[in-house]
Amino acid sequence: GVKTAFDIKYPPTDNKATSGVYHCIAGSNFACSVTHETHCSAFWECDNVKLLLFKSKDSPFDSPNA
Repeated sequence: GVKTAFDIKYPPTDNKATSGVYHCIAGSNFACSVTHETHCSAFWECDNVKLLLFKSKDSPFDSPNA
């Protein structure tokens, strides 16, 4: 699907588990609030189907200095 295509086209640049992964939510009726990497989110709607695609760290609590 969309998530897999973005994971392949835009792979992590540092090969760390915390470098970010894509998430995709699709449906006709949903609301959400997400934290995403800068410039790595998109939301669109077509024929009452909404699609949210965003890239985030595996955990918001991961620290690069840990």
